[in-house]
Amino acid sequence: MPHSQQSDHRVLAVIRSHRFAQDEARLASQLSESFGAENTLFAMDERAGSVETADWKKTTVRADLLVPDGPLPQDWGWRCGDLCYYSARVARPDYDGYLLVESDVFARPDGFSRLRDFIAEARPVALAAELGRYPQPQKFSEHLPRVGHRRKLGCIFPLTYASAAVVDSMQALRNRLAAALKDDVTSGSYPNDEAILAAGAAENGNGQDLFNCLPDLFDPAWFHTNPPHLLEALERATAAQAPGFSHPAVCLDRVVSQLSAPVDPAAKSFKTYGRRRLRKVLKEANADERQKIEALL
Repeated sequence: MPHSQQSDHRVLAVIRSHRFAQDEARLASQLSESFGAENTLFAMDERAGSVETADWKKTTVRADLLVPDGPLPQDWGWRCGDLCYYSARVARPDYDGYLLVESDVFARPDGFSRLRDFIAEARPVALAAELGRYPQPQKFSEHLPRVGHRRKLGCIFPLTYASAAVVDSMQALRNRLAAALKDDVTSGSYPNDEAILAAGAAENGNGQDLFNCLPDLFDPAWFHTNPPHLLEALERATAAQAPGFSHPAVCLDRVVSQLSAPVDPAAKSFKTYGRRRLRKVLKEANADERQKIEALL
């Protein structure tokens, strides 16, 4: 049965994407089961065109409206995922907290319900993997001292949670940095979403590292920025073989399509799927899947 949230702590589940396909539909269904369909929302980058999201509601992420002190870099859809928080907060301001999930996150059947229950009980100000201070300065946190924070703040952004207060702090920080960096939007170290969330959390009593507070759901061996895991293998895995959440998860069809596509060396954003990057996919694949991938490597 779909879950109905307690009225004393309402959480909006937000999916960050620029498209609506199988992965997005799967994630929306899972979140609806745990948080309720009425508390599930897509935050869509629709610069390439309007995206239909079936039965789920959406908000269109508009950088010019959310960060009027900009401009932002052209790659803000990738670099500035924090804008999804602000768009969701504008569209649905009556929530205590916002859970933001990227569409290539894989969750086991009970993953979101257990995360929901933890948030309801612990009432964290923020959640993210590796949230907090790193031993060394972080590349995308280089400009945080401009707004009174240290360069060692950071996190991993595929699945994060922020209280309403943290979201408001983040938006203020993003605008202050946008104003300070008007003439430096092409900087390779322009602040990303990880830096902004970590700084916003620090302004509200810090937050919690998912690897520490929910180690049975989040394991750095399975949940990180790269390399990817094979979606079909995750669906076959038992709870003992894989934890509650994995990232990034890619399906076999996407791997095959990427390997089959012609290489364009001039495409600056092109990321090759080589044997090293696919090492976990190859390890997790069954014999038939591995044969299809090996034939294209």
